[in-house]
This record gives sequence, C-alpha cells and structure tokens, in this order.
Amino acid sequence: MSTTGKKLDPSIIALAKAIRWRETEKLGNAVKDPWTHKSKDGGEGAYQFTGGTFREWGKRYLGNGNLPMTKENQNRVAYARLSHLKEQGLNPAEIAAVWNGGTGMLKGDKWKTHKGVNAYGVHYDVPAYVKDVYAKYKEFSATAKKVLPKEEQLASMSHVDLYKLRDEWKDDKDAQEHLAPYEHRAFARELTAENPALAPVLGIAVPGYAAAKLAGLDMGDPNSGIEQTPPSLEQIKQSFTGIYEGLRKRFATPTEATNSPSGDRVASLGDGNMESP
Repeated sequence: MSTTGKKLDPSIIALAKAIRWRETEKLGNAVKDPWTHKSKDGGEGAYQFTGGTFREWGKRYLGNGNLPMTKENQNRVAYARLSHLKEQGLNPAEIAAVWNGGTGMLKGDKWKTHKGVNAYGVHYDVPAYVKDVYAKYKEFSATAKKVLPKEEQLASMSHVDLYKLRDEWKDDKDAQEHLAPYEHRAFARELTAENPALAPVLGIAVPGYAAAKLAGLDMGDPNSGIEQTPPSLEQIKQSFTGIYEGLRKRFATPTEATNSPSGDRVASLGDGNMESP
C-alpha cells in the first residue's frame, strides 16, 4: 500500500490488509481479480466498497469524488477511512464491525450478535466477520514489525536464503510480489554459474515458469503455502533432467531406445524425480 505526503501507520496498513483479505482474498479462486471484483450485493473492488462509499470517501478524505477504482486509489481511500475511524477512538474490532455493517453496529454493541440475510439474499454474520478480520489483523501486525532487507541485500542473497525469506513472508502478498523476482534471478544466477551451458535454456525456462505460475501451476514445495521455485538447485535440475529424458525416451526410435543401455535407467530416474518436489 502506498500513499503520498506522510508516513503511514503500520496498524492501519495491517487492518486494511485484514479487511481486504476477508472481503475478497479469502474467497480464493472464486475471485479472479480482487481489485475489479463485483459481488451480487453491490460490493466493488478488493475492499468491497458499497452504496457509493468509494466516491463519497474519495471526496471526503482525498478531495476527489471521481477517482478511478485503481489498486492505488482503493488502498488510499481505505487507508483514509480506517484512519478516520481510528482517530474517533474505535478499536480494530469496532472498525471491522463498522466496515462490515456501518456505524449502526456500534449502538448497544449490536455487532456482537448481528446476523441475518440482506436484501440480495446474501447471508451475513458480523461477529464472525469481526473475528476473521481481527485474527488476520494480529497476524499482519506481527509481520509488519519485520522489515525486508534492502534491494542491494536481496540482490546478493543466495537462492536458498531467498526461498526461506519468502516462506517467512508467505502471508504477505505484497512481499511475495517483491521477493519472487530476486529468488528466481538468484536461482538462474547460481545454476548458470555452475553450468554455463544452461544459460540459453534458462532464458526460456524461467520466464516460462513465471507464466505457468500466473496460469495457476505451482511447482513449489508442497509443504509450503506459497508458489515458488523448488528450494534447491539440485531438485530443479533433477526435474528438468526428468522432463528432458522422459521426452527423449518418448520420442526415441525403437532402435535408439533398445540400443541405449543407459536410456531406461536415466529416464526412470527422471520419472522418479518428477514425483517429488
């Protein structure tokens, strides 16, 4: 999240991320792009602004009621609104309740029990919503206390260290977007230093791998919650070897396959490697 003119409040950033997660990111594949998502009850964008609130708050807090709903502007409007609520003395749970159900939720602590179905037929549960947001808020607040290394440090880190760093920040999508290119470059740098002949292949393989991830393919560690390259150079080398040898065997002529004493053995090892990360 970025704004202009002043230092940002980490607690507001953590709360904004928690609300954004609960409104759209929690829905997973049901939401193709949170920043352009529209729900059937009128919510728009990653924070599900409803009833013209994006324009209203844009005008009230930023002096412009006609801001386009870009990622940057959604973050700016959400940050401004949440800051205003915090300045009124509301705690994170109360702010989450107001975001979900309006200021009326504060009267008599209505937000602690308010459940039902809205005019669009959508079920709502304000206490559950607040619980979800607050749990994520604490999680993001803890992460916010950590600071990513500077760019020059990231550029000099090893692939293994970058892999571990990404895993430490696995719940922070912004950090993931920032760290992934460094990790992939480190992998390519180290592998080509060890075997320069692979440089032309990696020129195609690494961008192709990144594109595959965008399409939903995850070649990473199955025990990790983030999409990434395998944790060691040896693992990914084995995977590439398995692909190459498997294809070579598949399209080899019968004579070639029969006369190559090592062909079956190498291809078999390759197939085995493809079954593990």
